[in-house]
Amino acid sequence: MSCVASIPEAAVYAFDPALAATSGNRVCAGASIEVAGRGAVVVPDEALSQTLDLSRARIGLGVASGPAWVRIRTSATRSADDDSYIGVAGEAWVPALDGAVVGATFAGFSGEVGIVPDPWVAAGSRAWGLDALVSTFAESLAWMPPSDAGLSLRWTGLGDRVDVVGVLSSGEGANHRERNEGKDLSGALSVAPLASSALVVTLYGRNGSRGLGYVRAHRVGARVAGELDRFAYGGEALLAWGIGDDALRAPIGGSAWVRARPLGPLLLAARGDTWTEDFGDPDAFAWRALGAAGVAVDVGAGTLYALAGADHTARGEAVSLFPGAPAGAAATTLYLHVGLELSARLELP
Repeated sequence: MSCVASIPEAAVYAFDPALAATSGNRVCAGASIEVAGRGAVVVPDEALSQTLDLSRARIGLGVASGPAWVRIRTSATRSADDDSYIGVAGEAWVPALDGAVVGATFAGFSGEVGIVPDPWVAAGSRAWGLDALVSTFAESLAWMPPSDAGLSLRWTGLGDRVDVVGVLSSGEGANHRERNEGKDLSGALSVAPLASSALVVTLYGRNGSRGLGYVRAHRVGARVAGELDRFAYGGEALLAWGIGDDALRAPIGGSAWVRARPLGPLLLAARGDTWTEDFGDPDAFAWRALGAAGVAVDVGAGTLYALAGADHTARGEAVSLFPGAPAGAAATTLYLHVGLELSARLELP
């Protein structure tokens, strides 16, 4: 068995590094690191319209031995939110633990315990492929956290055509301590009918609650995605019952994207999102369109990329971030995004 086995194409898998079970006394280690920065100009010119930001600073580590493994991932985040200057050393960047698991294979199944990835968000991030530029539809709207304290169990079979994963988690997400006795039960089924990455269909469901008031947090989603040589595509729809601490909010939305490397290092990407909280109210609709073009160059153990593009969001009055403010209703961001991804895997003596 190779030191790092390939991930099944249908897998709704976890964060990197994706280490697999090993044979005998072999010990395998993996590491990944990604850093990206961005400069942006926001139109219309209201409030803070020119920004320089750290889009991502992330480190993942993993070690596998025999049927067991451990993985950990930490990402930089501000120690204070946008409404506060009170944090660590003002509002300094600090490392946040967004993934930490111990896992093992047994009787054809694999299980993990710790801060486990949400199967819907993890698979969406892998399918979209530009998570450092813009996070997935559900994560960017704060409909779903990318990981949570809990445990997961998965089975992949039928020649890697079928992947099933179940997750029992606290429901509060990795950034919040548990606040209620209720638990979230999530499940995802992925099917690759062609036994390849050309077409993967995923169905997802979650029954959950959140916060001191046991606010409902149910989700149902479906996704179709695939990769063909230098081209990737995808589309998904998600229904939500309960957002944040508001049980009455029940939005529905979806996202579609394409990503291509048509010639040499040239990289092109486009994505459209739309959502509403009331089909009968035109002011409850919102949409987002993103386009990017640039280069992605292989640099030995990783990829160096630079993307320029535009990101436009338009919201109806009922779902505007700042009701009555033009910047809250519609805004366009022009950006330059530069990043470097590096990864390494090796066998230890």
